[in-house]
Amino acid sequence: MRKKTIHDISVYEFPGMETTTLLTKKPFDMHKVNGEGNRNKIAACLDIPSEHLVFPDQQHTSNVGLVTSGNPDHSFSNTDALITNETNLALGVVTADCVPILLFDRAKKAIGAVHAGWRGTNARIVAKTIRAMQVNFGTKPYELSVGIGPSISPEVYEVGADVFDAFFEAGHNVDLFFKPKINGKYLLNLWKANYMQLIYMGVADISIEQAKMCTFMLHDDFYSARREGIKTGRNAAIIKNQK
Repeated sequence: MRKKTIHDISVYEFPGMETTTLLTKKPFDMHKVNGEGNRNKIAACLDIPSEHLVFPDQQHTSNVGLVTSGNPDHSFSNTDALITNETNLALGVVTADCVPILLFDRAKKAIGAVHAGWRGTNARIVAKTIRAMQVNFGTKPYELSVGIGPSISPEVYEVGADVFDAFFEAGHNVDLFFKPKINGKYLLNLWKANYMQLIYMGVADISIEQAKMCTFMLHDDFYSARREGIKTGRNAAIIKNQK
């Protein structure tokens, strides 16, 4: 990822994705409780009206919403991923340790934004998002560029046996991204789990850019619910469609 400043706001971007991406960092807070003014600032950075910047009402689901000019209220309750192929719309998700994933279809000029915590990852939300893009836009996975944003790293993301069991029961190859600890718990590699879903769906390895930046350990740059509590601020990952 590359750091830059827009309108005096320090952000990151995925330089290889061939469309506009923007990932916020501290002290900028995109939590919906107090982030409305900041949302307007980000929309200004993207040179779009604030109503063209769309976020889902995330609930750790695997539901995917289709954003069009026909749903102007942009109400996407119980949804954790969004897709569109309309010009000058921007899609975003907010995180505080979960994995933000941005997708750009280079051929069809369609975009997606995904919020993948352990529940969404277990439910294969990024694979479902790609399938939704295939159905709605004719997306071919090998024509996708993908960015996996800052999130909690496998070195520190400790989970219990219940999470391991949930992945096992869902048919995942758990040996590939769970590491057992002597205390009976596990370290979960959400980066690898989502990367593997992308590869399985047919996305080319060379087209996947991974930030590999840990929200828990980089306390000066990112908000972390594990470190600071669930009421902490939110990082945002945003992608804009421009033809």
